[in-house]
Amino acid sequence: MKTAHLLAGFIAFLIVADQFLIFRLKRAPEPRARLRTYQLITAGEWLAALWAATIMGPQALWSVALATSASRWLPQRWIVAVMAIVSVLAVLTPLMVARRRTTAAVIARGLDRMRFMLPQTPTERLWWGILSLTAGICEECIFRSFLFWYFQNSPWHLSLVTAVCVACLIFAMGHLYQGLLAAFATGVLALLLFVLFLGSGNLLLPIALHAIADLRVLFLLPRAQRPELAEN
Repeated sequence: MKTAHLLAGFIAFLIVADQFLIFRLKRAPEPRARLRTYQLITAGEWLAALWAATIMGPQALWSVALATSASRWLPQRWIVAVMAIVSVLAVLTPLMVARRRTTAAVIARGLDRMRFMLPQTPTERLWWGILSLTAGICEECIFRSFLFWYFQNSPWHLSLVTAVCVACLIFAMGHLYQGLLAAFATGVLALLLFVLFLGSGNLLLPIALHAIADLRVLFLLPRAQRPELAEN
């Protein structure tokens, strides 16, 4: 269990380090800094995910089997499938309506808040795609599977609901650079991802939804970009 404690500490380090990297990028948003931030975050998350797979084993990391008494609060499989479909449609809705001028303006204002971190060159767009897939795969392994398992085992022995809530809180803390409201929304999203994970029994649905949510930025940018963003 010592290695699990070490990984938990490394995850805490990654959260703090990511906040520092993104804060520094916000102060000096230039291409080299963006690429370096993408690459460092990608490397750190893959290291943590592979470490988790070594501790738990790939099968245990990928899937979860709950006792009947512990899973009573979860929706049935068909409801989980419906939730997944609705969630994907909700994530893709901005892409469907982005052609409207008024909608594109709203999207542009929303993206402006994260403008310093968004990709602006072909190389940055490539690395953003890599980073998005990394977040979808690795963050689900780390924050959904490993932390859930970690907090339910010694010395914590947290209940299912408490372990889920603590993991969601930690995930939200990793997004504080977006602001308190956005971090809270991320925590709510983490709860949905947990329902998909625990309800389906594996990470496929949360990984897919997470990756799609991050990748959509690549498709929103060309339509919502303002002239001054395209010139950089």
